[in-house]
Amino acid sequence: ASLKDSTGAALPGTDPLIKISASVSAPISGSSGRQKLFIYVTDAQNVGVAGVTVSYSVHPPNAPRPLTAIGQTDSDGFIATTFAIDGSNLGQLVIIDVQAVAGTVNASTQIAYRPWH
Repeated sequence: ASLKDSTGAALPGTDPLIKISASVSAPISGSSGRQKLFIYVTDAQNVGVAGVTVSYSVHPPNAPRPLTAIGQTDSDGFIATTFAIDGSNLGQLVIIDVQAVAGTVNASTQIAYRPWH
C-alpha cells in the first residue's frame, strides 16, 4: 500500500518524508478533567497524509512510558484523542511524546502541558 496525500495522489519515492505536529487544547490545564491532543501529519510539501498510524505517551519528565496507539490519520492527515489529566503534581510539566509511522518511515515530536489549580 502506497502512501497517499489528502488529494488521493500517491506520494513519490519509496521512503517519503513525513512530519508531525501536535498541540493540546489546554497548555495550562485544571487539576482534573480531560485534555485533548491534536495531531497533524504532513508530507514534504506540507500536505496532510492519510492512513498514518499515530501513538502517544503521557508522562512526567524523565519517566517515559510506553506508547499507546490512537489510530490512523484521516484523509486530511489529522487525528485527535483525549486523555485524563493527572493533577497529582500541580505546576509540574507533563510530557507528551507523539509518534507517527507510515511503512518504514516515522516521525516523532514532544510537547507538554502544565496542570494548575
